Amino acid sequence: MEVILDILRDGEQQPGSMIQQGELLRLLGRFDEAITVLQAVPPDGHSEVRQLRSKDWHEAATRKCES
Repeated sequence: MEVILDILRDGEQQPGSMIQQGELLRLLGRFDEAITVLQAVPPDGHSEVRQLRSKDWHEAATRKCES
């Protein structure tokens, strides 16, 4: 996995390879490095919308269960 990580680091810093780097770092137990890499991934406009929708859905489901 270290070799794959080195290959990804040597290539262009595109969001897809940055996400793969973060995942490999996580699998290797290097959590602080994984968080740093993943936080540096530029927003794409789509994942943020999905995240907000998921959050809204979760909040609505929680309110429904509480009532």
